[in-house]
Amino acid sequence: MSRGGACLLFRLGDRPFGLPLDQVGEIAPVERLHPVPLAPRPVLGLMNLRGQVITLVAASYFLRSTVAVNVKPEGVAGVEAPRLGRINIKANPDNCEVFIDGAFVDYPPILDKAVAVGTHNVAFKWPDGTRRDEQAEVEAGSPSYVMGRKD
Repeated sequence: MSRGGACLLFRLGDRPFGLPLDQVGEIAPVERLHPVPLAPRPVLGLMNLRGQVITLVAASYFLRSTVAVNVKPEGVAGVEAPRLGRINIKANPDNCEVFIDGAFVDYPPILDKAVAVGTHNVAFKWPDGTRRDEQAEVEAGSPSYVMGRKD
């Protein structure tokens, strides 16, 4: 987060956080969260956003960062968000689950997903048990593409 740049300040629990506005796509209230039975731990549930089903996932799994902030009463603290890149994931056939660094994300195609910059393991798991792993290098400013093939 650069000094003087516009940012979104918010709290998660009792911890303050900030994100540069250019990394915020939309802020929407969670009006109704639908639990997903037997979903992996990071999946918080599903919500309907203007007719589109959105999978809500705990941010810590994709930011790959835990930050402890000690703010004294009436104090201010700055927290720098990890740099983000974008990843696009497709599969053939596309009836598989996709995991990033061991956490379930969604079913393909997954387009323009924000993830922390760095190397990620993208795993594809098909219903018959076939599994493929691919490494993806995610950089800020240019999208990364991953294709999983069952072959």
